[in-house]
Amino acid sequence: DQADSIVKLLVANKIDLQNRAISRKEGQNFAKQHGMLYIETSAKESIGVNQVFEELVTDRKSVV
Repeated sequence: DQADSIVKLLVANKIDLQNRAISRKEGQNFAKQHGMLYIETSAKESIGVNQVFEELVTDRKSVV
């Protein structure tokens, strides 16, 4: 089924900010409820950016 080969990834950006709009737990719960991977990133602090691409490639290979 083609729908099974779609990788959904929720990326939380700007995690370096002091006043986050969404907590890590809220993001994780939302992603889990919707069958998505969840990664937090900060381009400013170079956190998680490469991981986003690695996860997409890794998970895509596992469903093909």
